[in-house]
Amino acid sequence: MTWQQRMSTSVLLGVVALLVIAAVAVQGGGSGTAGLDESAYKAGYDAFGGAYLPGSDEDREAVEARCELLWAEVPGADQFEKESWVTGCADYVEDMDSRF
Repeated sequence: MTWQQRMSTSVLLGVVALLVIAAVAVQGGGSGTAGLDESAYKAGYDAFGGAYLPGSDEDREAVEARCELLWAEVPGADQFEKESWVTGCADYVEDMDSRF
């Protein structure tokens, strides 16, 4: 195999590797959006209107429980799928990036 053939093979393998990485990134790569209703998630995530919330020592279950109570109190929230809304709310409370 000549030097040029080896270089071509190396470049081709590099391009294939980049395409695989890009495909995983585009498909979400485990971003956790499967089964979530996007509009309900975003409504829960935006429930605080972008207000700063101080960090909390609560575990995820406690945060979700508080968000579930909030879902029942926020006018109009009941029009959204509850689980996705609560997940969006909890992600915001925990200062996570939006999944959408």
